[in-house]
Order: sequence, then structure tokens, then C-alpha cells
Amino acid sequence: SLPHLRITGMDCHIGSQLTETSPFIAAAEKILLLVDALASEGIHLEHLDLGGGLGICYHDETPPPIAEYVAALLGVLRGRGEKLILEPGRVLVGNAGGIDVSLNGKDVGPLGPPGRVRIFRFTPEGHRPVTSLEPE
Repeated sequence: SLPHLRITGMDCHIGSQLTETSPFIAAAEKILLLVDALASEGIHLEHLDLGGGLGICYHDETPPPIAEYVAALLGVLRGRGEKLILEPGRVLVGNAGGIDVSLNGKDVGPLGPPGRVRIFRFTPEGHRPVTSLEPE
């Protein structure tokens, strides 16, 4: 008995840059088996954090749309009472921008000359600088 310990949830992170929903579903099903086993012992959880992240397209990957990811998880979790926490990852912001950096005069990024840091915003029309921090 640990009177000063209260178990409130369970977290699971299966990785990031996932391009299929099946690993999320398999992990959720295994976690729910453990949650139900804990409930049978009198430990009732308030939340489930099913972390891991949907991937984005770097080269030729084809990650599922967010709606497909959500529908797949809801299919497994329907009727559950726990609060659901998700960590969708880079799919939310990964295609929104980039940073081009120069270190000790050597260009370490693909955009622009050495000696500066540039932050870019990517749009369907291409990329454009948002700000440029020139060295003094």
C-alpha cells in the first residue's frame, strides 16, 4: 500500500514519423488490455496518453490524413471513459517552416550564404524568409 501515490493515467509513446495507423491501433489495444487489468484490481485511470506522431512527407512517404488517424483511434476507444491525450507530432507544424544556419563561417543549411541565420516559412508557392539575423 502506497497511500501517498495516486495513479491517474497511462502514457505510451511508440515513436514518431509513423506513416500508417496500424501501429497506433496495435499499441492502443495493448494499452487497453493493461488498463482493464488495472481496473479489475481497483485502479481506475483518468487519462490515456497515446503519444507517437504522424509523419510528414520528406521524400516519398505518404502519411495518412489526420482524420483517418483520429477515426482509427476512435474505433478502438469508443465507449471508454478515460480522457484521451494525443501527441500528433510534426504533422501539425513540420511543413510550416525551416531554419538555415551557418556555423563558424561554414554553411550547414541548404539555403543562402554562410554567416547568417535565416528562418523560412513554406507555402504551396515555395519558401520565403520570415526574418534574417545577420552577424555583427
